[in-house]
Amino acid sequence: EMGEDVINKMEEILDITHKKSITEHLKIHGYHENPDFKNPLYFYGSDQEKIQKLINQNPKLGEFISEKLHILQAQVVFAVQNEFARTAYDFLARRTRAMFLDAKEAQKIAPKVIQIMAVILNKDSNWQEQELKNFNKVVKDYLVKI
Repeated sequence: EMGEDVINKMEEILDITHKKSITEHLKIHGYHENPDFKNPLYFYGSDQEKIQKLINQNPKLGEFISEKLHILQAQVVFAVQNEFARTAYDFLARRTRAMFLDAKEAQKIAPKVIQIMAVILNKDSNWQEQELKNFNKVVKDYLVKI
């Protein structure tokens, strides 16, 4: 509504004739009519089907990288192929929020995430080592010190 209020105010200030919004009922990417919030992939919306297709093509992708955070191997593949994830940070912070939800668990699964990404992106072991160092440098600031 904030955007609508701004437009309405600008129309008033600039004395512009009001036009009805054409985007009011526009569905955004991933829209899903009735999400099943018990499904760990619910936040992918309609893209759940693409992730399931990856799993159907390669059942190994249906295995958890983290049971604790409900992160599947297929999610890494999907993020690289469809969401332009290029680093462990991209996936573990921006795509899944794992680093913010449980930094210790994110650090634990980072090597597997990096390994999967390396295969898809055709990266060598040097890249994997450097990527893990880069991620560990960032994640250390999120680890709870007791």
